[in-house]
Amino acid sequence: MFESDVEKYVIELLQAQGFEYVSAEDLARAEERERTDEVVLAGRLRRAVERLNSGMAEDVREQAVRQVLGLRKQNVIDNNEDFHRLLTEGASVEVMENGYSRGRVVRIVDFEKPESNEYVVNLVIVKEK
Repeated sequence: MFESDVEKYVIELLQAQGFEYVSAEDLARAEERERTDEVVLAGRLRRAVERLNSGMAEDVREQAVRQVLGLRKQNVIDNNEDFHRLLTEGASVEVMENGYSRGRVVRIVDFEKPESNEYVVNLVIVKEK
């Protein structure tokens, strides 16, 4: 068995669970990725954050997007833990309300209606720096 066999099998399992397979070539054509090593599809992320947090100002939503896209810890495990926290708990941001700084949570994933999330699978080679 080769690595490509395992990759194909995992893609098929995820597709059976409702994930959409999008090839790297299709992502590049749709300009969803600037580089092939990008793990998060920023356009889809921004649309999800806007849909889930439409009552919040655009700059507040963008703070949350920057948190997700800006994970740059020294090792993959720390990044994965931070990413998991953002997905499950949302992104904590500061907003000004009536002259006071308040903490708010920007949702990244819709847990109330999971079917409204986009589930995409793609092969990406991730190299730890």
